[in-house]
Amino acid sequence: MKFVIPGVNVKIFGKAVHALSKIGEELYLIADDESLSLKVFSMSMSCYACFRLLKSFFSVYEASGEGFKGKLSMRSILLAFRTVNGMEKTVEECLLEVSETCDDAVVTLKHRKGMTKRFRLPLIEYETLLFSFQTEGYSNEISGQSKLLTDVLVNFPMSVQEVTLRLSPTKLDVCNHVDDTSDPLKTVNTSVSIESSEFDEFRAAGDGGEVTFCLREFRALLGFCEGLCLNATLHFDGAGKPLLASFEGVPGLESSFVTATLADGPQSLPTTRSGSVATHRHKVPQRRPGRPDPPEPSESGAGPSGEPSIAAKKKKAMLLGLTTPDLDHFTSQLPQDDPVLVEASDDEGD
Repeated sequence: MKFVIPGVNVKIFGKAVHALSKIGEELYLIADDESLSLKVFSMSMSCYACFRLLKSFFSVYEASGEGFKGKLSMRSILLAFRTVNGMEKTVEECLLEVSETCDDAVVTLKHRKGMTKRFRLPLIEYETLLFSFQTEGYSNEISGQSKLLTDVLVNFPMSVQEVTLRLSPTKLDVCNHVDDTSDPLKTVNTSVSIESSEFDEFRAAGDGGEVTFCLREFRALLGFCEGLCLNATLHFDGAGKPLLASFEGVPGLESSFVTATLADGPQSLPTTRSGSVATHRHKVPQRRPGRPDPPEPSESGAGPSGEPSIAAKKKKAMLLGLTTPDLDHFTSQLPQDDPVLVEASDDEGD
């Protein structure tokens, strides 16, 4: 088999490989008469991503009649696409070949000024994975420029592992997920709202829906979209059901992303009258004989010297978070193990 990628698409192919490498450690290659698919699964088998490259993406497309299924280590193929910035200016074409014995794949980068780089990548044992999901019938759908989602996620630090999408008939709220084990005095609740008019398509069934999913893999796909001006479409129903994302805009390329969501419904965090998250109970210290009573804090929270007390500073710091909605209405979900979307099959013919 032989696939030739022209210079204008080499960078796109390299960015796709880099995006998939942030999701899984093994790259599945599946070729047929119509397209070459690059697929990856997360280690927990709760996330799936695929780039389908049509014939029009290549300048030469030669696939065997019976098709091909193989698997490469991500570490090996990343050696060929270590640096993708500027590849469209320095690489004239990329040649991907699979030997007749299907023992290895050869990646050849033909640079300008006559320089050629060749990488021989060993194919590892391939196992058939049965994976199925519906692409239609979702009750909630939003579609718009991928840059809109990228600008929203900039407000969340890299330490945030899960986010919650809350869809209502008029807007979309993106919030960081906070479980009940987190210390409320050390947690910043962040929420960003996007009006429905900002999207090209906005469909919410009834009162909308809410899903919580892992952010790490989703960031990887948005990183691929950066600079390509792709259109992103999200489909989801409710908690516990998969979230489906697709990205379009590059001729000859189709991409899809599926991830599991938390199954538990939202649970409200206990709150105090002031609107901050419920405070901890502290033991009242025993006063030793002969020592004066500590001064009582004033209603404004100031200490004996007129400066704000430590408790007042903590409460004020909490209210200075990036939370847009009132903390009285902020909700959380209890974490559960992600459901497995993929099961291994012993029959490779399926």
